[in-house]
Amino acid sequence: MKKRKIIMGKIAALLIASLSLQGCVGIVARYTATNEMESLQISEKAGIHGVRTFRTTGQGTPRKYDTAWLEDNWGNPDSIEFTRTEEADQIWIYKFDFRWNGIIPIIVIIPIPLVAPVGKERIEFLVKNGDVVGARQICTKNYEAIAGLYLHQCGFSWGFHDRHHPRQP
Repeated sequence: MKKRKIIMGKIAALLIASLSLQGCVGIVARYTATNEMESLQISEKAGIHGVRTFRTTGQGTPRKYDTAWLEDNWGNPDSIEFTRTEEADQIWIYKFDFRWNGIIPIIVIIPIPLVAPVGKERIEFLVKNGDVVGARQICTKNYEAIAGLYLHQCGFSWGFHDRHHPRQP
């Protein structure tokens, strides 16, 4: 009987300690995603989220961009690739922050990053006869599955998320 009380006391102490120390638990997977776009809307300021697909809901027709506009607003590209494809004869590449791939387990609010840089985030503008005809956005994205006992600390989160908060062009 005395032994049973000691065991129950230890279990209760362990339960109270684990509940009071509870933080966030989960995992974040970081990966590289490529988003191909046509019919563009380009920001006047260079950035990984400075280009998006033009949506025709009440906005009229998309603006036409050319290499002169890119140079005036985004500056010289980091590199230019010459290609002989049907979709483009040049690819103008603008590079930004590092892309990180890997996983980040989160245990009692302590993240353990197991990620490595795998290149730079970039925007590739497809150019045909001096006109911008499309773009590719290559950037880091996250898949999150996180939960916690105290909602104000980490709440519940799961699903796909951008690493950055997109800025509107």
